[in-house]
Amino acid sequence: MRVNALYFGGLRAKLGREGDWLQLSEGSSVVDAAAQAVGHLGPEWMAALRYAVNAEIVPAATPLHEGDELALLPPVSGG
Repeated sequence: MRVNALYFGGLRAKLGREGDWLQLSEGSSVVDAAAQAVGHLGPEWMAALRYAVNAEIVPAATPLHEGDELALLPPVSGG
């Protein structure tokens, strides 16, 4: 199945792009998709992420479906 992964904040800056279409196995979860998309950045990035599927905040174990939009949300800082 294909899922549209969108990157925000520092993650977008780090990757240099707004998102990717991911090809995943049926039954894949949000954290499976995140690992494919940004796992290469290291465990500190993975541990800090929050997720939204189709504009709704969800837990990492949430299953994905064909055509879902997955937002990868890093922590926000500023003042």
